[in-house]
Amino acid sequence: MRQVTDTRSGMLKEIASRSGVSVSTVGHILGNKAHMHSVATCKNVINIARELGYRPNSSAIAIGSGRFYCVTLLLSSESVRSRVSIRLLSGICDTLDSLNYHLNLARMTDERLEKEASLPKFMSQWMTDGVLVNYTDGIPSWLIEKIKSDQAPAIWINSRQEANCVHADDEQGGYEATKQLICLGHRQILYAVQDSAHYSALDRYVGYRRAMEEAGLRWRLENRSVEIEGWSVLAQEWLREKNRPTAILAYGDFPLCPIALGATNAGLRIPEDLSLVCFTGEPLIDYTTGMKFSTWLVPEYEVGRASVEVLMQKIDCKEEMLGPLAVPFTEFTSDTTAPPPSQT
Repeated sequence: MRQVTDTRSGMLKEIASRSGVSVSTVGHILGNKAHMHSVATCKNVINIARELGYRPNSSAIAIGSGRFYCVTLLLSSESVRSRVSIRLLSGICDTLDSLNYHLNLARMTDERLEKEASLPKFMSQWMTDGVLVNYTDGIPSWLIEKIKSDQAPAIWINSRQEANCVHADDEQGGYEATKQLICLGHRQILYAVQDSAHYSALDRYVGYRRAMEEAGLRWRLENRSVEIEGWSVLAQEWLREKNRPTAILAYGDFPLCPIALGATNAGLRIPEDLSLVCFTGEPLIDYTTGMKFSTWLVPEYEVGRASVEVLMQKIDCKEEMLGPLAVPFTEFTSDTTAPPPSQT
């Protein structure tokens, strides 16, 4: 213990000597009393301490630099309104780590969040430089207005706002996926979606419809709210029609998997008789058959990374309106897509 104390004492004396202040002042700044001294003095002492390999107290760093080097991820206490995938979280954490920032997690009820006087006060209480707002469904209008009026460093994730937001480019993803099927020769392409209030369901459909209309093709939407068995039965009905779809584009892995089951029960081969495509956050594989579905990957990791990068810009210039930034999808595989039967 004596050796450790002597080492710390010697370090404080060295820092004091180089910075031109007393040892007690150095102790204050590197401890919990940095507020007793000017910002200029704090910065000078902290910089010298870093040069000598001394790790200052986090509070001292905040006062000396004007930053906490922390970002807060704001979530609703209702999980269905603030979904967070491991890929999104990894993109956020990896990017923050590269910038020597750390992450706070604030999971709050609407009532508690609404009682907060302002976003700046929230940031002060949570000792954070900026906020990533991960409210995606059923966003309270007062929350949108509060964040807009406060003009504090805050970026919306996976929410399509007028500005200061980062989300997947769902409309372009729907367009690109449909164009790929059209280029393969498909003319009867159906878009299937489980009834969803999230904007991405509509955006992907809008992209699909735009591609169909550009090609002079008739679009077909099947927007249902049914269980797994219901989708399988529906698929069998569609595939027995005279002008049956030769390709189905699904909003996600559900309803694609039950549709694939319905196609198999109808006696169709995939992809020889029917092409199937969907949007998911990770490759979709049926481990019972080994089938790898043609998938357009939702860029969750990239959205996380871009959200942090945009937030850093917002922290540097709080009044600047940024975005919206739409991150493109990428194609994973084509195992379940092929030209329609008439062209094979």
